[in-house]
Amino acid sequence: VLATQDVQFHKLAGILDARLASSKWLCGDEPTIADIAVAAPIHMHQHQKLPLGPHKHLSRWMVEGIEKLPCWEKTYVGPGFTLTRS
Repeated sequence: VLATQDVQFHKLAGILDARLASSKWLCGDEPTIADIAVAAPIHMHQHQKLPLGPHKHLSRWMVEGIEKLPCWEKTYVGPGFTLTRS
């Protein structure tokens, strides 16, 4: 089952990575609700150990884009469901 999930993750991550290769955000030059909605399930990517490394544009979007948004910072919930950064 894990191998199948790994293949599926990389397939979908690859689609996002290709889109983000030519755009800072999913739908243009500014973040939209689409960015927030797509980022929500992977917001704890480090804790989940999601393999974002091979998807450099997706990783950049998440780490340098989404996680730096003021609205994202205000709603931070980290590993162990903490509200403060360690």
